[in-house]
Amino acid sequence: MRSIKSREYRLFGPPGTGKTTWIAKKATEYAERFGSDQVSLCSLTNTAIGEIAGRNIPIDKDNISTLHARCKRALSAPAPAESMVKDFIKAHPQWATTDGMNPCLPKSLSRGIKEGDEEDTVGKMMSGGGVSLYEQAQILRQRMIPRSQWPREVSRWYSVWESWCNEIGHLDFTGWLEEALRIKPLPYQQVVFVDEAQDHTPLQLAVIRSWNARIIILVGDDDQNLYEWSGAEPEAFFSNDLCEAEGEKVLEQSYRVPRAVHEVAMRWTKCIRDRRDKEYYPRDEDGSVKRISYRLDDAEFGDELPPGLLANNDETYMILASCSYMLQGITNLLRKERIPYHNPYRGNDAKWNPLVNPSIKVQSYLSNPDSMWTGADAHEWAEMLKSKDVYKDRMKTEFLERCDTAGGDKIKEKDIYDCFRPDIAERILSRDISVLRDCRKVGVPGSWDYALDIIEREGGIPNPRVIIGTIHSVKGGEADNVYLFPDLSPSGFMDYTGINSDRIYRLFYVGITRARKNLYLCQQNQPKAVSWM
Repeated sequence: MRSIKSREYRLFGPPGTGKTTWIAKKATEYAERFGSDQVSLCSLTNTAIGEIAGRNIPIDKDNISTLHARCKRALSAPAPAESMVKDFIKAHPQWATTDGMNPCLPKSLSRGIKEGDEEDTVGKMMSGGGVSLYEQAQILRQRMIPRSQWPREVSRWYSVWESWCNEIGHLDFTGWLEEALRIKPLPYQQVVFVDEAQDHTPLQLAVIRSWNARIIILVGDDDQNLYEWSGAEPEAFFSNDLCEAEGEKVLEQSYRVPRAVHEVAMRWTKCIRDRRDKEYYPRDEDGSVKRISYRLDDAEFGDELPPGLLANNDETYMILASCSYMLQGITNLLRKERIPYHNPYRGNDAKWNPLVNPSIKVQSYLSNPDSMWTGADAHEWAEMLKSKDVYKDRMKTEFLERCDTAGGDKIKEKDIYDCFRPDIAERILSRDISVLRDCRKVGVPGSWDYALDIIEREGGIPNPRVIIGTIHSVKGGEADNVYLFPDLSPSGFMDYTGINSDRIYRLFYVGITRARKNLYLCQQNQPKAVSWM
């Protein structure tokens, strides 16, 4: 295998400047020049990879992946050790605690922590407290901190974990990266693109920079780093020599941020001490920034929604806070008022997407109104109906088996009459949606009364215009109107008033720059909050 010294370039992509479009365009050009197998794209998350892959770039499918996945494949590694955590706990029961290694192991740090807890978890991780020894060890390894500098208890725990991993012959998630850095198995490439490079940890960037590639292009924006909780350090984005001829480039035109929002955003970045200065232009629209007196308690106790919410039928609305628990009052009120909302950037989280599970079932129930269901569609809604007083005696299992047998083929009307009570069968065949309300078994996931009320009112599955979530959760997203709350958790406020203030300024910079038209800066609910400039 030939070994070369890579040439590294950096592209800064401020908010809304189209960095994914730029990556797709350049990757296509390089693929046409060098071949589809000689260009690779890496990013931090599967969501980001999905967005890039959706651009139909003409490079090999296997060359578009997260760095973890690429290293695992290059190493021909088996499943990660974390997938066998129960075996570890069985062998070492003293660690079966949330302080050591919870048997319900959190997702890999490469995939994210529980949504909504990021802001508070960051502060805990920064101080080394309130998180498990497993997580602390991952952070230290991702930051490439020498073992001699680890806290004693973390080092003691990791010695046990490392020995066990060696015994079973499985690397853990971080081990894939460490081994890739050691033996350098990644194949020669002409060009490697790294999206969201500012959110990669020192270990991840070291693996990337060890790649036997002719050109490495790091794409990101240090002002939008939100992954310090996973070990990322914004300055690691800059810690390498660049090709003198063409080292750095800034995408200078935002297609999202209007002038008024841009002005506030630029003032905000001046408060970030450790950053690379860069200028970009707002889009050609004034937009607006308004300070409003609305507070979180106005939803909790006053039953008031943010002023102007859904005032324009053609616009979208985003409601953001630093921590998920702060938004409970607003989500409760949205449900009470039967206003559709979602978080498309965290589509698997039912807390932010109460319509998703019911909508899937309802869609399958209402599908093909002029003909019978496919077996797959019928199974989707039939399995959620209770057995008693809905199916004939012991016929639920029979009907589901008929659905499975039919698969993509149509079930028969006779199947409905054979298996359901006559009155229920008639309601089902008429697509009576109240069947899903009256006959649903206990414990079916989803906010059913809320969802069915909306679906019946709208005459179908709605497309929510309200997005709600933490600032972390909507990174990369946008809306016409953004409501931003300044409140912080105790650990967040400690960072804001201390040496880690950059983290908080970056967080709210991301929140500010989600707005395409109007930004609403809400009033703080309690003293622990950022101060609007």
